[in-house]
Amino acid sequence: MRTTLQLHQLLRRTSLLKPPTRRGSSLGRIRRLSTRFEPAVPPSPSSLPKRGPEEPPSKWARRVVVIGSTVIILYTYDRVFHASAFARSFRCVYDLLVVGLDYKWNFVEGKDIEALHERSAERIYNLMINNKGLYIKMGQAVAIQSGIFPPVFQEKFARLFDAAPQDSWATVENLLTEEYKEPPDQFFDWINHRAVASASIAQVHEARLKTGESVAVKVQHADISKQVWWDLTAYKYIMWFYERYLFDLPIYFVVEHIVDRLTREVNFVYEVENSERLRKFIENEKSLSDDEIHIPTVYPEFCTNRVIVSEWIDGVSLNRPVDLQKQNYDTGRSISTLMRLYGLQMFDWGHVHCDPHPGNIILRKLPNGKQQTVLVDHGLYIEENDTFRKQYATLWEAAFMGKTEELGKISEQWGFGDSEMTSSIVVQSFHTQGRRNAAKQRPPPSPPAKDSREEFERQQAIKQRFQNFFQDTTRIPLELVFLGRTMRILQGLNKKLGSPVNRIKVFAQAATRSLDRYRYPTWSSRIVQLKDEIVFWTVLTLSDIYFFFIRLRQSIFGGLGFNGRGVEDVLEEQIRQSAEELGFDIDLEALDDDF
Repeated sequence: MRTTLQLHQLLRRTSLLKPPTRRGSSLGRIRRLSTRFEPAVPPSPSSLPKRGPEEPPSKWARRVVVIGSTVIILYTYDRVFHASAFARSFRCVYDLLVVGLDYKWNFVEGKDIEALHERSAERIYNLMINNKGLYIKMGQAVAIQSGIFPPVFQEKFARLFDAAPQDSWATVENLLTEEYKEPPDQFFDWINHRAVASASIAQVHEARLKTGESVAVKVQHADISKQVWWDLTAYKYIMWFYERYLFDLPIYFVVEHIVDRLTREVNFVYEVENSERLRKFIENEKSLSDDEIHIPTVYPEFCTNRVIVSEWIDGVSLNRPVDLQKQNYDTGRSISTLMRLYGLQMFDWGHVHCDPHPGNIILRKLPNGKQQTVLVDHGLYIEENDTFRKQYATLWEAAFMGKTEELGKISEQWGFGDSEMTSSIVVQSFHTQGRRNAAKQRPPPSPPAKDSREEFERQQAIKQRFQNFFQDTTRIPLELVFLGRTMRILQGLNKKLGSPVNRIKVFAQAATRSLDRYRYPTWSSRIVQLKDEIVFWTVLTLSDIYFFFIRLRQSIFGGLGFNGRGVEDVLEEQIRQSAEELGFDIDLEALDDDF
């Protein structure tokens, strides 16, 4: 009881428990409370603590947003308006930088040089396959001239001849509409939506005009026009990079010429002009009849920069050997006609078709039963001036007759340091006398490599010999770039068909006939000229006898026809042996995959 009373008193003292008050006591209590507090007065600024310097907001977030947005915008713009040309060029620069650094660090004594060549060739090959378009075309050009590169490069680049993309019909229809300003059905009664052939630059569709003629419609790949500048610019840097950092070989001097030819090739106006000019040459040539060779008729009213409409050729191309045999075509006769045509182009007309790919040569039967050879795809041509044409003919005659002194003069005029190598590269032939003379002056061949150190030394020696060969690149005729390519294709084509034609003899005769126009002998020089003519016809007769025995051997051992071992095989073996004596690796078989 006492404890409860004490608790009650304690609560009353702490005001937690108080008796009820009257109404007026609340007002008095408020007055008492108001005297305890003073009005709030804001502190003076001087009494406040000093603030430290403000930290700037982070810029990385803003930078990431700006950079990301810029990349997305550029990527979209490049893909939509330039067909990913910038991205393809960036891929090119990146891959070449990797290859360059790889060679810079690993092309040294003691490293695995073969492995270095293998991975570099694979990377560059994949670059061209992924980028497609003109990259494939440029890779094919390098493949034809790839003897100066290691064998693995030759093998890889030769595969590019099979890389032919094809656009969808929707893409083709849009391009035709864009070129004609109207839908294609306004001009064509029917057109095959599936291409019958496709290459790196264009594809071909079979069609029929409203007037009833069957035609071939060659349509450029839609992205080529958007990519051409970027691709050719990248090609320039590739060749510059190869020469300066990769192989240290003089190859950049041909770049402008190749770029000019490829620029013309993607402009179909030039192709129409080329075909019409060659047609006129053939019509005025008495040694060629209309039944032997034909250039398809072009319909200029339907041709634009990116479209060509020409006569449809119903026949069999030379890249279809099984069909040619089934239909009993005489391929030997066709190749003979083709070689005579190229002899006229190179040594008389100076207007040379530089893409005699088997797919561009079609055989067909005329209504009178005769066989006719048709040459298509006239985009890649070169024009020879009189000076070069005379020098080129002189080189062929000298190589055929074994005139070492004449070969040396032409080689020196062209800035080459080895007349025998000039004969090999330009004529695709070695003369016996030149081989014997060169063997006396030539350093001993490099032995086969046994380890990485010897392989490095051997390839360094090969590089030095090529550098010595290209003594003055300012004097080298640029026409040789595509003439050499043409000669290699013709050689491979003749070989594939069993070497039915003595190609060297045909071209030597054409060269000598051409040179007769420049010869104005005096009475004192007629005897010398007569002597040269006797020697020439003697060599010609011996060449025929040699060719006859090789063909006889082919017939006895069953080698006639496609893939038969003929004179071109023997010639390649001579070139390979001579190259090995010089220490070079020339893989001619790799390029034969194209045929």
